[in-house]
Amino acid sequence: MKIRSALVAAAAFCALPTLAVADKFDYTYLQGSYQVLTGQDANKWQIKGSFRINDQVYVTAQDGGIYDLRTGTVGLIAPMSDTLHLYGEFGLMDSNDGINPLLEVGARMSLNDQLQVRGALRYMSDVYDTEKTALSGMKGVKDDDELLIALEANYRTSERFSFIGGVSIPTEADGVLLEIGGRLHF
Repeated sequence: MKIRSALVAAAAFCALPTLAVADKFDYTYLQGSYQVLTGQDANKWQIKGSFRINDQVYVTAQDGGIYDLRTGTVGLIAPMSDTLHLYGEFGLMDSNDGINPLLEVGARMSLNDQLQVRGALRYMSDVYDTEKTALSGMKGVKDDDELLIALEANYRTSERFSFIGGVSIPTEADGVLLEIGGRLHF
């Protein structure tokens, strides 16, 4: 079942470049969201901020969420067109088990003036091996590291606000990570 879900997510991610129709990307925002990991009885709030430094560099910080992480990353933007940006993030995370690396690569696509979608792969090191996190004793976990396959939609309702919703498939833990929230744009 997990392999089938991963294949569906990968196919959807590969199909994203064929859907482009508009162009507006915002990398400066403050986001609050609620996350639920199905099958694990785990749910938490998360806050995330992002600030665009120039046309191709941005920084992010986040706290909380299912993985109970504090992270800081530097992101690089590679615009492919007005409607498609590839990106990569490298950063550090404090997972209550020390400071560990965090890597993310993905694509953001603007489908129209209001709707953007994002697909990504996110690698997190040593997120499961501590008794201090909400995830100790997770079902299905055989390794400390996690690779998430993420799909997210961002629906802009005004110049300053948008709703976000996402689905992430962990490759290590059982279940699916669901996220819903709001984003303030600056």
